Amino acid sequence: MATIRMGRYTSEEEDLPDVCMRCGAPTTLRIRKKFHWYPWWVYLFLLVNLLVFILVATILTKRRTVSTPLCAEHRRHWIWRNLIIWLSLLGWLGLLFVAIGVSGNAGRGQNTLVGTIWVGIALGLLAWVVMTIWLQVTVIRPTQITDRSITLTGVSEEFVRAYEEEYLPAPDQLDRAVRERWGREDRVAGREDRFEALEEPEERGKPPDTYRKG
Repeated sequence: MATIRMGRYTSEEEDLPDVCMRCGAPTTLRIRKKFHWYPWWVYLFLLVNLLVFILVATILTKRRTVSTPLCAEHRRHWIWRNLIIWLSLLGWLGLLFVAIGVSGNAGRGQNTLVGTIWVGIALGLLAWVVMTIWLQVTVIRPTQITDRSITLTGVSEEFVRAYEEEYLPAPDQLDRAVRERWGREDRVAGREDRFEALEEPEERGKPPDTYRKG
């Protein structure tokens, strides 16, 4: 998976290439996806207070809607991940309530059973956290949103190439062309300077014609 930075207009309008953003297959399907992003250091406010974290995150959150091109296979790219996360969480909460009920009605000789149930509940929560992190890391998600651009990670290499070749904004195309041109000229100039530097001592070492013997 790759990362791409898209300009303001090429992310808001339906003018992105007809290449699946996830796998690179041809597509004509467009899903309007609203992305949310805030700086990573906002999570540090969780150490202070949950309400403070929510307040700061709400203030600093930036949003951008993108008409994402997807193929039929990945048209539910975000939906099924959210369903897995929330349904598995509800299932875990259901098991938690069952465990609480069993613990309350357990007799004296059932301490081992109750302990086993609570160990299972703890392992289930750990598994849910790991699964959620994996689903969030592998999804198409923003790594930065500004007033002029949005940077997405988890996209296909084919989509990045198609965007850069055909849909890169004109200023970026001009900037890249200038950098490539001057980069080549600088390299050529550098080689010429090195050749002149190698030839110059030989030129200086030759005596003038007036001092040469006939």
